[in-house]
Amino acid sequence: MMRRSRRIRFATSDLSRIHDGDLLLWRPTSLMGRIIAACGRSEYSHAGMAAWVGVRLDSLDMVQWRGGVRGPLTDLVARHPGRCDWYEAVPYLGELGNTPIWYDREGAVRTMGRFVGRRYGCRAIILVSLRHMPIARLLCPVPSDDEHSHLPAFCSGAVSIACTDGGGIDPVPQLAHRLTEPGDLARSLLCRYRATLYP
Repeated sequence: MMRRSRRIRFATSDLSRIHDGDLLLWRPTSLMGRIIAACGRSEYSHAGMAAWVGVRLDSLDMVQWRGGVRGPLTDLVARHPGRCDWYEAVPYLGELGNTPIWYDREGAVRTMGRFVGRRYGCRAIILVSLRHMPIARLLCPVPSDDEHSHLPAFCSGAVSIACTDGGGIDPVPQLAHRLTEPGDLARSLLCRYRATLYP
């Protein structure tokens, strides 16, 4: 994986380069986060989505024990400097047949915003964790359909749903939203690493 060396500080105008619907991927700040990152075969343990409210840049997140929340990204980065990577969503992905494939940023943010106030998917993330066990991999096929589970979503599953239902592009084809982990989003063709955020 490429070395994260580009920085954006909130005191500079570079912040305006972050757009609605861009992805915010976080490296772990706890033991549980390190376990999530290791299981997902990546450096990331959490995923959120950028959303502008006037001149304030917010992060839309599904947070363990709290559920869906929205708050200033500046506060989060100040608490955890250098832990959040900004991934720019690619607005145009080419054509499928004669149909252009565009990412609807506003639609993605609207859909992600609907998760605010909802319960966090504790049971869903436990089921994802169990699927990393060798026996479970043998006995349980990996679902590739995007039918929504009856279980509440966790962070990266919510982002995947928002990108697909609101943004019009499935960030991780052939993998159900309920199994999408932060590392899967980092490897998606929908987004590309741009910078690491610092206060």
